[in-house]
Amino acid sequence: MRARRNDQRGAAAAEFVLVLPVLLIIVLGTIDWGWYFTVREVAINAAREGARTASLLGNTTADGVARANAYLGTMCPGGASAGAGAANDVRVDVTCTNVVLTRFFPATLIPRSLTVSAEMRHE
Repeated sequence: MRARRNDQRGAAAAEFVLVLPVLLIIVLGTIDWGWYFTVREVAINAAREGARTASLLGNTTADGVARANAYLGTMCPGGASAGAGAANDVRVDVTCTNVVLTRFFPATLIPRSLTVSAEMRHE
């Protein structure tokens, strides 16, 4: 009788079932946020590179958009486009769609798309 009261079989499995959802939320959230911020940094750098290229003497905004798209590669679906800057400014906009990997969280917690822009004075 006494041996049955101290029997711990199945306790580890029950504890694992209780801890697994929390662990999955942490791991999948870390993956999605990490990928989102990676894509965001690449998009910001591509917009800056495109605006810098377009602002150089002899280049057009189409050259800047082409440079931004080349910088993005396959990292950012959506690509770059030219925006309307101020009188002597060149603006390059980058829009990325389908940014997250796992889609475990709703779009209110981790955005599915992002838009960044960079503007430089045309020299």
